Amino acid sequence: MPVQQNIEKSVNTNTGNDFTIETKPVKVAPQKKYFERRAKTKVSVRQKRATNANVAASSQSNNAQASNAQASQITDPQIYVIQFYASPSQSDAEQWLRKVQNKVGNKAYISTQIVRDQVWYRVRCGTFSTKEEATVAARKYGFSQSWVDRIR
Repeated sequence: MPVQQNIEKSVNTNTGNDFTIETKPVKVAPQKKYFERRAKTKVSVRQKRATNANVAASSQSNNAQASNAQASQITDPQIYVIQFYASPSQSDAEQWLRKVQNKVGNKAYISTQIVRDQVWYRVRCGTFSTKEEATVAARKYGFSQSWVDRIR
């Protein structure tokens, strides 16, 4: 509960020739400073994200426990992709997609990802079983500023 301050409010009463000033105390809550309001907002957003992450993690762990017996028998293959470009601009990503498709062919695609409440468009290519395979392919395609991501 915020601390309240007393501020006196003046009331002017003018009746004929007499002029009097009456003062009455008024309780006013202090105003929060900008950075205090801002910090509280950031904490609540972080708390919401953490709560959502915990809920997602618990549901994933339940699913993981259910399929744990199957996973021990069969190991999932690792899949790597080459990422050529990432941008919050869809039109930029589509331009890059055309550039990559000219060199690579129709193997290139755009995937979307939400990062800090903003959609990012990623221009990617291929499915490789090892990181080394993907790195060799990226060099072969002639893109020096690409990187390899493991997607599974």
